[in-house]
Amino acid sequence: MEYKHCLQITNEYTTTARRQRKSCTNCYKIGLKAKTISTFCTACLGKPFLCVDCFEEVHKQELESTGKHYLQLTNEYYNPDRRKRKPCTNCYRRLVAKRGSKAAKNTKTVATFCTKCPETPFLCVDCFEE
Repeated sequence: MEYKHCLQITNEYTTTARRQRKSCTNCYKIGLKAKTISTFCTACLGKPFLCVDCFEEVHKQELESTGKHYLQLTNEYYNPDRRKRKPCTNCYRRLVAKRGSKAAKNTKTVATFCTKCPETPFLCVDCFEE
C-alpha cells in the first residue's frame, strides 16, 4: 500500500463543535510564531499538523519529483504582511450553480493554488481533496 503525503483536514471536533486546531509542528520547531491550523500530513510519522507553508517546504522535492498535484502558496502580496487571496474556484462554481452569482460573492478566499492543473486554479484544502 502506497501512502502519499498530502494535507488533510482533521475530522476531530472540540466540545464546542469546532474542528480541532493545533499549532503547526514545523513552525514551532524552527521558532516561528506557530499558526493554529486544522490540517495534517497523512503519511508522515505521527501525522504532524502542518500549515501550507511548512508542508510545501518539508515535501517540496518529493512533490516535484512525483509530478503529482499539490497546493502551493502564492508569492503575490498586497503588502509585505498579507498574501494576495482569491475566491476558491470550485466553491465559487458550486455557489453560482446553487444561488446565482450575487450570492457567490461570499465565497471563501484562499492564497493556495494547484501547480499542476491547467490555469492554476485557486483552491481551498477541502476542494483540493476532492
